[in-house]
Amino acid sequence: MKTTRISAAIQCVLFSSIIVSGQSIAMDQEPETEDKVRFSVPFGPFSDPIMGTGVAVIPTAAYKLSDSPDAKTSTTSVTGAYTDKGAWSLQGKSSNYWGDRNEWYGEFVGMLGYAEMDLDNFMRYIRPDIDDSPTAAIKQNMFEINGNIGYKFFDDMNLYIGPSFKYMIHEVDRYHRNPYHTSNVFSDKTHWEVGLSAVFDERDNLNSPKNGFYAKADVRYNNRESTKGTEVFDSDGNLIQSMNGEAEYYSLKTDVRYYTPVSNSTTLALRNRTHFNSSEGNKLLGDLSSVANGFTMAKAGRSAVGAEAELRHWMTSKWGAVAGVSLAQPIEVNDGADDDLQYAGIIGLRYMLLPKDNIAARLDFAYNSEDKDNFIVYFSVGESF
Repeated sequence: MKTTRISAAIQCVLFSSIIVSGQSIAMDQEPETEDKVRFSVPFGPFSDPIMGTGVAVIPTAAYKLSDSPDAKTSTTSVTGAYTDKGAWSLQGKSSNYWGDRNEWYGEFVGMLGYAEMDLDNFMRYIRPDIDDSPTAAIKQNMFEINGNIGYKFFDDMNLYIGPSFKYMIHEVDRYHRNPYHTSNVFSDKTHWEVGLSAVFDERDNLNSPKNGFYAKADVRYNNRESTKGTEVFDSDGNLIQSMNGEAEYYSLKTDVRYYTPVSNSTTLALRNRTHFNSSEGNKLLGDLSSVANGFTMAKAGRSAVGAEAELRHWMTSKWGAVAGVSLAQPIEVNDGADDDLQYAGIIGLRYMLLPKDNIAARLDFAYNSEDKDNFIVYFSVGESF
């Protein structure tokens, strides 16, 4: 699905009016004395090729899990979204510090929803007579839970090491009349991962950092079981090709971020992400959206790398603006698929929700170099990184 520039302009106006009206209530209710839990409920528009164009409501809480004066702020948010394509999702996200010395740190994300994704139409290389479009719409129901928890073994170093995990179920809606269309070829998937993560966090703020460094490495064993996908047999009934079966492979994801103040009101934020999968994994695992903002899942390889840079400036104590660029490169793509370096430009607005915790609402407009669905609108709480 493509979003027009007119639609995006309307969304920007809606954001300005909705977020201000919604937050005037929340800010007026914030007492001057320190609360153990600070709460806000922003809502606004968004648009992307997977979900469509719609509205998201994001109740967000900031709190401390220890009475220690050194305790760091933790956050939890729940995002409810519905779009014009009938897609919906309910996502919970939580980042928490435990202990008087912040010796425990955990990141958790859970999601339930229905969505339509435009992925590489790989069957066009085999059966172009069915559909020779570069991408195909894949409709599916989704459930995911993902997270990691770590312990700080060294008092003088914010390095957290511990287990990581993911469990996912995706069920495909097979809508095309031809069984060999890409949308029908895809299998239902049950996927689980277990591994070890290491997080080094020297940021000055969890949600909107202005100074510091962050690095994460996560290595996992992956098990993916695929069922109900297309199977091809020869004239003697022998199986030639199948989208079903069980795959085992290993993955390594890294995420490195650096923040430095340019002035009292301006921050330069840099990020590099990689997503590597072993040769047992298929060549659609490393989609570009997994390594950089501003991209869809349409272009992918077995692995991918990405880089981002953003300049963030606060014009007043309430309003801020962002400009950025993203680069992403798929690695080991399917035969005939595009493996060119892709780029995206991003501009956005910020509105401060909880000043004490430096938590802001984020509205970003991204334009990328992909074949279609070049325009994406993001709405969330907290910076993208």
